[in-house]
Amino acid sequence: MTASEKEKAWEDHWATQDTPWDAGESSPALRKFVTTQTPTADARARALVPGCGRGWDVFTLATHGYTAVGLDIAPSAAPHFEKVRKDHNLNANQASLVVGDFFQLDTSQLGGTFELIWDYTFYCAISPDQRDAWRDRMAQLLKPSGTLALLLYPVVPGAPRDQGPPYPLDPEEVTQQLSPRFDRVHLEKVTQSHPGREGKEWLALFRIRVSSDETAN
Repeated sequence: MTASEKEKAWEDHWATQDTPWDAGESSPALRKFVTTQTPTADARARALVPGCGRGWDVFTLATHGYTAVGLDIAPSAAPHFEKVRKDHNLNANQASLVVGDFFQLDTSQLGGTFELIWDYTFYCAISPDQRDAWRDRMAQLLKPSGTLALLLYPVVPGAPRDQGPPYPLDPEEVTQQLSPRFDRVHLEKVTQSHPGREGKEWLALFRIRVSSDETAN
């Protein structure tokens, strides 16, 4: 599927108000994450939310001190994003939206690299044959000391992996997919989820793998 075809497909969702991924608020797992993780000492820390839609997770990150950037391929997401941003009393320096294709935008178009990337319902929405490109792109966008946080959904053991979106996920399979570039540093089953998603979410945190040569230095 070309970039224009992907854009049209997501535009059609907005046109028909068919946005089942949108729960109307940020995920409970993210709200827990931002209040329990050790806060960064750098007030300029940047966070990216790919496939952000209306931007609920972007605004949660912004209200907890991050300079948060949302990314969405659908231009129709923009007015919805702006409305919710105003409802949160946030300015464009705190929370902003970039419209474009995650796989094609230059890092400079996103303002540089990030201390945190939060992925929820983006990884499960892309075709499985794009996952290697997704992994490599994440490694490009993340600072070497940053965190790639994946709220994995839907985790459904035994479900066909090729039927989606959303494509069913398995934490160990995702870890294996990321292993050429990332190390997993944390994994937990989520205990609080949006209604209908209970028991199907796991939080996994990854860091860019440091080579043995770099460790020696």
